[in-house]
Amino acid sequence: MRNLIWQFHVDTKRPYDGVHRKRMAMASVETVAFYAMKHGVEYELGAHPRWWGRGYHGGPAMERFQLLDERFDDYDQILYLDTDILISPEAPDIFQEHSDATIAGIRQMHQRDGTLLEDGWLGREFPDPDRYRTNYVNGAILLLSRDFRQYLRGVLSVDDIQIDKGKSWDRDRLDVRWPVYDQSMVSYWLAMSPFSLTPLDRSWVKGPYFYNHGGQKTDEKLKRYFRRYDELRQQWIPQGYPGVAADQ
Repeated sequence: MRNLIWQFHVDTKRPYDGVHRKRMAMASVETVAFYAMKHGVEYELGAHPRWWGRGYHGGPAMERFQLLDERFDDYDQILYLDTDILISPEAPDIFQEHSDATIAGIRQMHQRDGTLLEDGWLGREFPDPDRYRTNYVNGAILLLSRDFRQYLRGVLSVDDIQIDKGKSWDRDRLDVRWPVYDQSMVSYWLAMSPFSLTPLDRSWVKGPYFYNHGGQKTDEKLKRYFRRYDELRQQWIPQGYPGVAADQ
């Protein structure tokens, strides 16, 4: 088995991300890299946007779709992680824990997609709303098998996001086709597929394994994030991985 952990970061300069977003990303990368070394998994940090900054709609999260490239077909499973996630040394090998999963992630429907499901174009056109609901996946943590990545590559067009370009959810309401962009697109095509979501336990989201600090980066959230990072770093450093020297 050949597996990969992949993250992506670009400085957006968005107020929503706060002024310390790059520092947050580097803290996340450090704990994720420790985790990759511990379990003998390859790691890659993407930093070259394909769509962000080129007029594409949807934000930097759309860069997740780089993982659909054929160059990644060598990997059996790929774990995508947002760069506001910290990992504890307690975390077991997620690739082993979910080795049979076609796609694993956080089952969490965004309210805006729920509205589409009840009242919008999905409510009129989608063949099985219940399947969409039970397979809706948050984009922060995604464990993607080769089969699912190749399926997505065959059915999903990133250019579809441009259908919504310039629209506002508040103004256009249900005219917006993909309200949460990449997350909505993945969940839609998953529900249309022969595959099903393997939901991750909350220990992979809220601790003690992975800690996801999603959402707007307020001052209070930043304080909690870096307090946790300092605690976890002190646990990781003595592990003795190649190239890692203890501070003390």
